[in-house]
Amino acid sequence: MIVFLPLAAAVTLVAAPRLPEGVARWLWIVVAAVDLALIAVVWARYDSPEPGTLAFEEQVPWIPGVDSSFHVGVDGLSLPLLAMTGVIFLSCAVYALREQHRPRLQAALFLFLHSMSLGLFVAADLILFFLFFVRPLMEQVRVAQVQRQRELELADERQQLALENAETPMALTQGAGTPSRPASPKDRMSKMIKDEPSQGVQVMRSWLREAEGGA
Repeated sequence: MIVFLPLAAAVTLVAAPRLPEGVARWLWIVVAAVDLALIAVVWARYDSPEPGTLAFEEQVPWIPGVDSSFHVGVDGLSLPLLAMTGVIFLSCAVYALREQHRPRLQAALFLFLHSMSLGLFVAADLILFFLFFVRPLMEQVRVAQVQRQRELELADERQQLALENAETPMALTQGAGTPSRPASPKDRMSKMIKDEPSQGVQVMRSWLREAEGGA
């Protein structure tokens, strides 16, 4: 139940596209909190198993041809990892309350990843471990794609806002008829040389003579 409770919630969110976004957020938090409470109950009832066995062990054959079974359980190493996983995903759910970009999809992806991460630490069968290991990697890619899309949209919004803020002062300045700044000596000299080349050359020569005399 600890492993598949987040998965059931994720399937519910995907199967109910008309579910309000606020309900999806709080469903994510409630499921993560209940799952962490179940892990705490398991921890409280945990008793060190005999060598070569697992506590709370369950084993159901599912691929007899390769002698594989749905075999899960916990020991002194996997139980703390389960608790850490529960705390991390509950923290993610609480932090995501302020997220406004596609919260239902985000909640479904994180709940699925939550379930697969828990299964990874309780799997006692190689094929089952491989399934729990590969699926989270694929979901992490999807979560990263959703987050990257959100970052690109935010960057576009900031760029558009910056352009609008930059155009407003320019329009006000042009409308008010603000006088242009005085031309610098360098600008006046360039304009003189462009308009009257001969006069500009004479002025430049006189400046050079004055400079040599002062030296």
